[in-house]
Amino acid sequence: MEQAIGLEDPCAVLLENGPGFSVLVARRIEYSFLSGRLRLELTFQVRIDEHQKEHFRGFAAVEVYQRDDGIWVAKDCEKGRLFSSPSEEAYRLVYIPFSEYESLRDSEMGHRADELFSFFRDSFGKLPGFFSPDFRTLVTPDRYACARDRFLDEKFL
Repeated sequence: MEQAIGLEDPCAVLLENGPGFSVLVARRIEYSFLSGRLRLELTFQVRIDEHQKEHFRGFAAVEVYQRDDGIWVAKDCEKGRLFSSPSEEAYRLVYIPFSEYESLRDSEMGHRADELFSFFRDSFGKLPGFFSPDFRTLVTPDRYACARDRFLDEKFL
């Protein structure tokens, strides 16, 4: 039997930060001790591409894990496809209060990407190795979400 711990607090995982910006927001997460994988449930993605165009998608479940080659990936559990920014460094996760999750979900429904980016810039910008020098910028470590070139034959979401 697989041992897992479920956490009721919503969370956000930063998937991409340049040239686009992408975050997964999950209502619930579960961590499997056996596989070392995070399972994000009731998840939506907000992505702002390099042309400042907004994209919103919902997912029943997403797994985040480190592959045998050391690269971190996020995978849609339903389709089995990877998100487009694998990372040499572990993806960063921040917990958010349920009331914030509800507000963010409402923002997602109303397509207010500026509010979403502002919230996440402030949340992730406080983590070690991250910073936000101004209201339009989030700086991440050099090896964060930069391993896409290692997946030449992969079809990403």
